[in-house]
Amino acid sequence: MVVKLKDNIVLREEAMGGKCFDKRNGNIIEVDKELYLILHKMERLGILDVSLIEKNKKFKQCIQKLLKLGILEKMPIGLLNEHYFEKEKEYQKPTMKKHDYIVPETIHYAVTFRCNNHCKDCYMKKHESIYNEEMSLKEIRDVFSDIKNVGIFQLAIGGGEPFLKENLESIFKIAYELGFVIHVTTGKYNLSTKKLEMIKKYVSVLQIGL
Repeated sequence: MVVKLKDNIVLREEAMGGKCFDKRNGNIIEVDKELYLILHKMERLGILDVSLIEKNKKFKQCIQKLLKLGILEKMPIGLLNEHYFEKEKEYQKPTMKKHDYIVPETIHYAVTFRCNNHCKDCYMKKHESIYNEEMSLKEIRDVFSDIKNVGIFQLAIGGGEPFLKENLESIFKIAYELGFVIHVTTGKYNLSTKKLEMIKKYVSVLQIGL
């Protein structure tokens, strides 16, 4: 049986094996080291004939479960051509690193401390004196690149009120182009059609606080 990872699946190595992150719905599947190495090979080669791998019944059940969950998809066997077997010969199994820290799936970023509301329980208002600087676009790009390189899947953008940030669309674009799944939390419930179209272009989840 020839299978491949779905295009919207991101792999990340972990101490116990790895994680499969589904960018469509935010689902995360944890896999052991043995299965992670097979998925890594599948990702690098594009496809993999799992029937050629001598594994036990549990392995076959795992493959079936990943197919059912939409992590993998079945492919025509005719795709196994000479080019595929050349790539397989060149493939190098990764050395599983020792992890001294745990990387979160999501990073929360307050793009601004500014807000027109005065909610009593707002942590920004309580600590307004220390939130007196906002990052430039270059600084934002550098930070986003750094957190992407350690394997962060999702970026939750809030504030303050994020829609008071002048270059918010540029920030969305940077995050989107780096491959983050973007969540936004806002207190605005009267967003214009133009803003909603912009959000639709980049943002996966919009949360509105009432």
